[in-house]
Amino acid sequence: MIVRVTMSPAPTSLDDARRLHLAGRLGHARPIYDAIIDTEPGNDGALHLRGMLALQEGDGALAEQLVRQALALVPASAAYLSGLGQILYFKGDPDGAAEAWTACLDLNPGDGGAAYNYGTLCLQRRQNNLAEKWLRAAIDHGEQDNWEAHSNLANALARLRRYGDAEASYRAAQELSPDNVSLLTSYADVAIRIGGLEKAAALLDCALRLAPDFAPAYLNLANLRMAEADVPGALQALEKALEQDPGLADAHHKRLFFSHYIKDLSAEELYHLHRDWGAGFAAEIDAIPPAAPLLAAGEVLRIGYVSADLGGHSVGLFMASIIAAHDREQFHITCYSGLESEDSLTKSIKADADGWRETAALSDASLAETIRRDGIHILVDLSGHTGGHRLGVFALRPAPVQISYLGYPGTVGLAAIDYRISDEWCEPAGAADDCSVEKILRIDGGFHCFAGAGEDVEPGPAPVAENGFITFASFNNIAKLNADVIRLWAGVLDAVPDARLCLKDQRLKYDSNRRHIEAAFARHGIEPARLSLLGAQAERRDHLAQYGKVDIALDPFPYNGTTTTAEALWMGVPVITMTGQRADARVGLSLLSQMQLDELIAGSPDAYIAIAAGLAADREKLRALRPELRGRLRGASLGRVAEFTEKLEAAYRLAWNEATGGT
Repeated sequence: MIVRVTMSPAPTSLDDARRLHLAGRLGHARPIYDAIIDTEPGNDGALHLRGMLALQEGDGALAEQLVRQALALVPASAAYLSGLGQILYFKGDPDGAAEAWTACLDLNPGDGGAAYNYGTLCLQRRQNNLAEKWLRAAIDHGEQDNWEAHSNLANALARLRRYGDAEASYRAAQELSPDNVSLLTSYADVAIRIGGLEKAAALLDCALRLAPDFAPAYLNLANLRMAEADVPGALQALEKALEQDPGLADAHHKRLFFSHYIKDLSAEELYHLHRDWGAGFAAEIDAIPPAAPLLAAGEVLRIGYVSADLGGHSVGLFMASIIAAHDREQFHITCYSGLESEDSLTKSIKADADGWRETAALSDASLAETIRRDGIHILVDLSGHTGGHRLGVFALRPAPVQISYLGYPGTVGLAAIDYRISDEWCEPAGAADDCSVEKILRIDGGFHCFAGAGEDVEPGPAPVAENGFITFASFNNIAKLNADVIRLWAGVLDAVPDARLCLKDQRLKYDSNRRHIEAAFARHGIEPARLSLLGAQAERRDHLAQYGKVDIALDPFPYNGTTTTAEALWMGVPVITMTGQRADARVGLSLLSQMQLDELIAGSPDAYIAIAAGLAADREKLRALRPELRGRLRGASLGRVAEFTEKLEAAYRLAWNEATGGT
C-alpha cells in the first residue's frame, strides 16, 4: 500500500541523511538522523524522517512515536499526517490511517501519495465513490505513472457498474504494466461486461501464456465461456482453475451453479455434487454456536434476508412485495445487502425493511457477528452459489435457524442451512427429499410471489393480428438453450411454417453469439430470416414492451425460466413448458399450474410441439388470453401477495418451532 516515503522540506544538515535514505541505504541514514535528534530534540524534520525509516524497517511502534513527536511540533504538516497514515495502516489501524490521510488531504488536496493511499484504503473498505474521488486526485497529482492507481480506480468503477469508465482505466494501467498477469485478468472481466469478447480472449490468452498456472485467469476464462453460452467450455475452464488452486472458492461455487445448465445431469447427480462440496466446505469452517434459540413471550421473530441482489434483479423483483407485506406485529425484517450500488428498487426495499445493513465490506466473520448481535432468529439465504453469496457466513451458524429461499434452483449442499423453501410441483415429496441436503418446506400453492414487473406497462393485443404470422419467443439466458432445446424449437418452427422466433438476452449483443445461434438453427433447416436476435434493453420499461411483439413464449429445459415466465404471463403472453425431473425443470409446471394453464404444460417433446402448433392455430384463444392472463396471475397464489406472505411466515414459524421446540 505504501507508495513512497513522503519527505518534508528539511534543513541542510539533513541533506546527507535524506540522500542516503532515498538511495535505500537505511543503515547509513539511521545514525545521522539519531545524532541530529540527540542534539536537536525539536527538529521535526529529523523526527519525521527517522520515523519513516523505522516504518521501512518494520518498527511500527517507534515510527508512530517519532512521527507523533514531529506532529506535536508542527500539527498542520500535511506530510507528517500522510506519514502517520502509512504507519497506522501498517500497524493494523485502518480507522486511524483514514483519519490521518483525510486530515492531510484537507491541508493539501494535491498530495498525490496520500490521495493514492487513502483511495486504496477506501477501495479495500468498498467505499467505492470515495475511492474514485481520491484515486482520480492521485492520478491528477503525481501518480499518473502508477499503474496500481489506474487499476484500483478501474476496480472501484467496475463495482459501481460503470464498466466503460473502468475499461478506460484498465487500459491506462495496462499501458504502464503490460505483462502484469493479475491486471490482464481483471481487465478481461470488464471487457466481457462491455461486450468485448475478442478483447477479453486476447487478454486472457496473454495472461495464461505468461503464467499458465494462474488460477484466476481460468476463472475469468469460465466467465468468458458463459458469456459465449459455452457451458462445457466454462466448466472445463473451472476444472483447470481448480487444478491450479484446489482452494479457489469462486471456482467451486461457479462449478456448482453452472452445472444446472448441463442438460444430462440428473437430480441425483446435482445433489451429490452439492453435498460433496458442502461436506468439504464445512470441514474447513470453525462454526461458532449460535445464540440460544429463545423467543420471549410476545417477542417478534427476527428474520434476516441475506442477498447481493435486492435491486433490479430477479431476486429483488420477487422479494420486494414480500418484504413490504410481512406482518410487523409478528416479524421484524432486517436485510443484509451486499449491493455496491443502489437503484430505485433497492431504495424501495430499503424503505420497507425494518433494518438495513450494508455488508459488502464485511468479512464473513464480521457479518456473522453482526447478525448475532442483531439477534436474528431465522437467517434466509437468497443467493445459493450465485454471485455475491455469503455462504461462508451461513457456515458460521450466526442464527439458530437458517433457510435457503428463491435465489438458487435446488439444494445448496450446506448442512448449516436447515431448511429450503419449495413447493409440491417443483419438488414432490419423496424422491426430491432424498436429493436435498436441507429439509424441504413446501408452500401450498407455489413458492413464488410475483406482484408485477415493476413498471406500469399494459399488455397490448397479440401481434399476430397485425403481423399475420406467429411470433414465438424466449427472453431467457441463451446458455439454457442446449442442443435439445434448439432441436425442439426448430421442430416448433417446422410445425408452424410461417412463424418467427425472437430470442432476447444480453449475450446476444455479441456478434459471435448471434452467429452461433443462427448456425445451430440452420443445422435443423431454419433460415436466419426466421430468427430475431436481440440484446438487452437498458430500461425495464423497454424490456417489458418487447413482450408486446410476442404471441407465445417458449420455456427452455431442463433449466426452466422463472422471472421470464412470470413477466411473460404478466404481459399477457402464454408460455409453453415441458416438465422434467429436476427441481429447476419443474418451475414452469409450478407457475402455470397456479394459473390453471395445464393445457400449456407438456410431458414430452412431441406434446410440446403439438401444444405450440395448436395454440398458434387458435387465433381466437390467443386474442382472449392476452387481456386475461394478468388477472389470472393476480388471482393465483403467485400474485396474491398478502396471502402468500402469510404462508411464507407460517413456514418460518414452523421451522422455528421444529428447530427449537417452540421456545
